[in-house]
Amino acid sequence: MYAWYRGDNFDGSDKQAILAATSKEYTLTENDRGKYIFFEVTPIAQSGERVGTAVESVAAPIEVPGPEMLATTRIANGIGNVLGRAEVGDQIIIDYNKPMDVDQIGELFNISFLHSSPTLIRVDSKKIGQFAEIRTNGQIYTMNPGTSDYAYMNFNDSAGVWSENHKTLTITLANQSGDATQSTSIRGLGTLTLYSDTSAVAADGTKSVQSELTTTAESSF
Repeated sequence: MYAWYRGDNFDGSDKQAILAATSKEYTLTENDRGKYIFFEVTPIAQSGERVGTAVESVAAPIEVPGPEMLATTRIANGIGNVLGRAEVGDQIIIDYNKPMDVDQIGELFNISFLHSSPTLIRVDSKKIGQFAEIRTNGQIYTMNPGTSDYAYMNFNDSAGVWSENHKTLTITLANQSGDATQSTSIRGLGTLTLYSDTSAVAADGTKSVQSELTTTAESSF
């Protein structure tokens, strides 16, 4: 017979049986985080004295890893701004699935629009450097139509505002340099892909995985 227990004390003095955990394997759950887990085996003979003496394992503290840090992104046109052109007042909004380490990431950002196909928007924290890239759904944003010149736009020292729960970061573009007057439109974007870098850290210490997630919600500059 098999039994599993969890408790707060190493010596098992307060351990409680984990209901339905009666096999030789047990999958840890969120309830086991920070607890001591005990495994007990009671031998049963086929003949003679059928039930033997229960033997219990040495306790081991359990750390259950939290979920991976994931994020999606949106972009929003500033009030009174021209659709299809990145301008001061437009916003980049990043939604995380867990609270972030705001002190580590900071609240000032450099935003760069690079020529590529699809368009690449690079998000750099003034504290930790690059921590995110955003790609459009295939439309080129920074090419000057009919020419061989490419616009390269920067929005340095753009302020970021964190939500109260530290899960949403809203960066408002500021201090534009570079000429975007001939840039092609990305109006009506249906998808944006966020490439999250490993430099971003959540409040619980989880480091971002090199991840790629796509937002399907409508968004546009």
